[in-house]
Amino acid sequence: MDKSKNLRYLLGVTCFTAILDVFYNTFLISRFYNLSGGDANKVISIYYIIVYATIPFISLIFRRYFKAKSTEAMRSGVIINALLMILISAMNDQMLISVYGIIGFLFGVSQAFYYVPYSVVVATFAGKNSIRYCATSNMIFNIANIVFPITLGKIIDANSFRSVAIALTVLAILQVVLTFKVENIRNRVEFNFHEFFKLIKNNIEERKKVENTAKITFYKGVNTSVLDRTVLLLIKSMFETEFELGRLTTIFAIITILVNYLAQKIFRKKNGENISSKQFSYMKIILIFSMISVTSAIMYLIVMPSKNSFVIFRLISSIFITIILLLTDMNHYDVSSETGNFKAEFQIFTEFCLGLGKVGGMAVLLIVDYIIGSIFAIDAVLIVIASIVIMHARTLLKNFSKAID
Repeated sequence: MDKSKNLRYLLGVTCFTAILDVFYNTFLISRFYNLSGGDANKVISIYYIIVYATIPFISLIFRRYFKAKSTEAMRSGVIINALLMILISAMNDQMLISVYGIIGFLFGVSQAFYYVPYSVVVATFAGKNSIRYCATSNMIFNIANIVFPITLGKIIDANSFRSVAIALTVLAILQVVLTFKVENIRNRVEFNFHEFFKLIKNNIEERKKVENTAKITFYKGVNTSVLDRTVLLLIKSMFETEFELGRLTTIFAIITILVNYLAQKIFRKKNGENISSKQFSYMKIILIFSMISVTSAIMYLIVMPSKNSFVIFRLISSIFITIILLLTDMNHYDVSSETGNFKAEFQIFTEFCLGLGKVGGMAVLLIVDYIIGSIFAIDAVLIVIASIVIMHARTLLKNFSKAID
C-alpha cells in the first residue's frame, strides 16, 4: 500500500470535486435565488435542509457498504454526482426550480456516498499526520474559487447556465475515471456501533477525544452552513451579477490559500505522531486571537452594517475561520486514525453531528427569517455564530492539549 501515491490520487479527485462544488454551491444556488423571486431565502434554506438531512440518513442506511468497501463507495458517490449533473443539464429553468427539493435529495445522496467513505479513505492513508493533506485540499478548493467563479460567471452571462452544466458533466465523468486509480480498501470487520461505543466507553482518554470531536463537528456544521449561506445571500443582495460575486470571492480565496499554506508549515508534525508543546503554544495563541477577531468582526457587522464592514468581516473570517476549520479537519483525521477498525462508525457518528449542526442552523435561519425578516435573521444568526466560534475554538484546544508530546 503506497500511502503517498494514494493521497496524490485523492487530491486529484478533490480537484474535480472543488470545481463541481463551485457550480453546485455558488451558481446552482444563485440560479435558484434568481428563479424563486421573493421566496429566495425560503427556497435556498429548504434546499440545504434537505441536502444536510439526507447525508447522515443515507450514511446510516449504507453503513456496511461504506465500511467494507470505502473506495468503491466513494466512487459510487462520484458516479451519482455525474448522473445528477447530466440531469440538471437536461432541465430548463421552470423544471429546475419546480424540482429543487428532488435535486437537493439527490445531491445529498451523492454527498453521503462521496464524503463519508472519502473521510475513511483519507484517515486510512494519512494517519495522524493529516495537516499537510488537509491544507493542500483546502488550497485546491480555494484555487477553484479563484478561477471558476469568474470564468463560469462570464460563460453563464454569455451563453447559459445549462451550457455550463453540460460542460461540467465531462469533468464529472473524468473524476469517475480518476477514482479507479485509488487503491481499494477492504475491511472485513462488521459495522457495529455498539462495539464502537463500548470501545470508547472503556477508554476515558479516547472517549473525551471522540466526545469533543462530536461537539467540534456540530460547531463546524453550524459555521460552514449558516455562515457561508448567509454570506452568499448578502453578496447577492449587494451585487447584481455573478461576475461581482467571482471578483469578491477571488480576493478572499487568495488570502485563504496563504493562510492554509502558513498554517500547515506551523502545525505539521515533523517528529513522531503528536504535536509538540511549542506547536501547541502557537495553536493556543492563534485560536484565542481567532475567537476574538471573528467575534469582533461579527459585532462590527451587526452594529454598523455597510459594504465596508461586510468586506472587513469577510477578510477576518477568511483568515481566522480558515485556521479554525483547518485545525478542525486535522483533529478529525487524527482522532479517526486512532479508532482502528471503527473508522466508519466514527465517521458516520460525526456525520450525524455535522448534519445536526447544518440542519439546525439552516432551520433557525429559515424560521427567524420567516417571522421577523431577513436583516434581523442575519443579525440573530451571526450572534449565535459568534458564540459558537468561541466554543468551537475552546473545544479544539481541549482535544489538542491531550495530544502533546
